Amino acid sequence: MAHAVNNFKDTQAQKIESALALFAAGELNPAETALIASYLTLTPSAREQVAFYTELAGSFFEQEKQEPVSAGCLDSVLARIEGQRLDQPDISITVHKDEALTRKLPQPLLSYAHDNKRSIDLQPFLPGYKRMVFTHNRSPVHAELLHIDAGKKIAEHSHEGVEMTLILDGAFDDESGRYEKGSLIITDDEVTHSPISDKTHGCLCFTTRHNALKFKGLTGRLLNTIFRR
Repeated sequence: MAHAVNNFKDTQAQKIESALALFAAGELNPAETALIASYLTLTPSAREQVAFYTELAGSFFEQEKQEPVSAGCLDSVLARIEGQRLDQPDISITVHKDEALTRKLPQPLLSYAHDNKRSIDLQPFLPGYKRMVFTHNRSPVHAELLHIDAGKKIAEHSHEGVEMTLILDGAFDDESGRYEKGSLIITDDEVTHSPISDKTHGCLCFTTRHNALKFKGLTGRLLNTIFRR
């Protein structure tokens, strides 16, 4: 069991590095860009990785085009990322119905909601679950803000495509360990799990996915309909 968990964590680290590299190269869709920018807001230690990948890409183009890369490239990128982090998000950029919730959201996520012309408003869709589904005409990826009440378990499921989940508040536990505020989890069709939200604070997260979840068990058919893209 411990060996499997360690392998999962090693794989997670590799997937996160790949996502950061794609973010630095501007290769992510708008929903995933908002998620990774929010991750950088909550996890300052990851910003240097993005700066490294940005500088690496600059070095590549320098070789291709024989154009010099600024000596301050790394500092410039770090400053740009740092500028995305606000201790008190500017909630005036979007209409909001729940100020307490809105203040828990990183600025990049608020900007994404603003781009979608959406108010920050979670709607019940199952007992103990609320969500806000985002739509974006430039993104084929499903994106949603999800709140799970304290101690609730999501039924065992796998993934038909890549899913990225960023914990914004509270925490959840699954077979691989515990994930708290600022944690980024990237899963795919090789991962099957059944997360349980924190018993005291529940869990608030932002999720993007490229295809539907695949629930198992007797209630799987119903849940597969509810959680469809």
